[in-house]
Amino acid sequence: MSDPVNPNQLDFNTDVPEDTVGIEGVFVDNNQKRTLESEKLKSRKQDRKERKSYAHKIFVLMCMWLFSVVIIIVASGNGSLYFTDSVLIAILTTSSANVIGLFILVSKYLFNPK
Repeated sequence: MSDPVNPNQLDFNTDVPEDTVGIEGVFVDNNQKRTLESEKLKSRKQDRKERKSYAHKIFVLMCMWLFSVVIIIVASGNGSLYFTDSVLIAILTTSSANVIGLFILVSKYLFNPK
């Protein structure tokens, strides 16, 4: 155990060059800082681009699913497609659960606040 130090002898005004920035105890120079910021910016741009792409794909998938559900219901209602009630319920429930579950998973991954 070390001996106590007189607080008047402590020097808190140590000179740290202004071109260094402390990140979790590690000092980096301005060039490394610019490179790090550039990489963060590229990552954010890529995330935004991917979000737009997948948001459009999810929208198209949901529209196709909704259209197919309407077609099945209309065809079953006018008699051109015959399913028993239990089969119709099973088809609509499982397809709805799968598509909505996929939508939720992809949306939570893409739009997760970091």
